[in-house]
Amino acid sequence: MTAAIQTGIKKGFRAGIDLLKVMVPISFIVELLNWFGVLPIISSLLEPLFSLFGLPGSAALAFVTGALLNCYSAIAIMITIGLDGRETTILALMVLICHNLPVEAAVQKKCGSSATFIVFYRIGSAFLAAFILNLLMPVSAAAEISKAAVDSTDKATLLATVTSWAIRQAPFLLKIMAIIIALMIFNSLMERYGGDKVLIKVLSPILKPLGLPTSTAFLWIIANTLGLAYGSSIILAHRAENRLSLDDIRILNVSIATCHSLLEDTLLFVAIGAAFFWITIPRVIIAMAAVWIYRAVITKPADSN
Repeated sequence: MTAAIQTGIKKGFRAGIDLLKVMVPISFIVELLNWFGVLPIISSLLEPLFSLFGLPGSAALAFVTGALLNCYSAIAIMITIGLDGRETTILALMVLICHNLPVEAAVQKKCGSSATFIVFYRIGSAFLAAFILNLLMPVSAAAEISKAAVDSTDKATLLATVTSWAIRQAPFLLKIMAIIIALMIFNSLMERYGGDKVLIKVLSPILKPLGLPTSTAFLWIIANTLGLAYGSSIILAHRAENRLSLDDIRILNVSIATCHSLLEDTLLFVAIGAAFFWITIPRVIIAMAAVWIYRAVITKPADSN
């Protein structure tokens, strides 16, 4: 056990440092863009669209960055632009559904799905989920007062802005580092004691209401623990060995396109103020509904049990 924990700490520390190398520069650049007046211009242009989701125009920068890059880049911007808890939750849901599109769409194309379909499906799902969540979540009066106070604040000097940015980022970055290390320790212990096999047995019954064939159980777990990009190599290996049909692979892709990395990515957004329930359950519901619609309209697999 000690060896497994030590391995998890080492892997977590290395992974955390790699993430900080991406997040810190992006966050700092966005802070400078805001100080020089670029961010307010972008915000005003995109305000009409993102107001439909209950978000300020500045949120578009985080969404686009996340869609083109990854969740960590989006988080780096989100903790810089000053969102309240409600806005953080809605934007987090959008990014969790629609992130790293160039890489993940290419990965899913290799696995047998249409990259064009995956891209439009994820963007559309993100917009629809945000629109509905905006209608469901009540607006906090305290948040409105807080936002008004921020908007009326006089522009600080560049030095004061950079100092304030550093003070604000430190707690969030430490939280993220702690979460990553904890997850790596957990993963290391699971591998050491065969917990992954137990998970497959426990979660297999859940796949039926999700519309997924039981043959995809292991791969669904991989996608929701290691992530879509990292888990793709295992999916490709299963396909190459003819352990899954093309129909089953495509059904799995529809599910994990909008719902993967349920543990790590979710906890990172929770660390910056997103509500766990509202960024988790909607993704599961979207994935489930999409799979059943896909099965009804596109394909009818011979083995769905």
